[in-house]
Amino acid sequence: LQKILITGKEDAPFHFTRHFKYEDGIWYITDELFAKSWWDVISAAIGCDQTSIYVVMSRTFQINQLQPWYDLTTEIKKLSPGQSLKIERKF
Repeated sequence: LQKILITGKEDAPFHFTRHFKYEDGIWYITDELFAKSWWDVISAAIGCDQTSIYVVMSRTFQINQLQPWYDLTTEIKKLSPGQSLKIERKF
């Protein structure tokens, strides 16, 4: 069961990069998601609590899990095949 649900999964057809920059007391975070095609993507979001595996007691509850997700579905729908999704945020 573990091989089917956790260790035996195929890689997703995406590549993700994240860059951090700290300047003048501000964190700048740039995320970029690459895909050959966005055709089959139904929805996309940045969430604080999403995980693709489940291991008992691997994640304890944290209050930030109650934060709403940042929905990127509209942005994904604007992309052409081969175009990357780039999100820049500052904290």
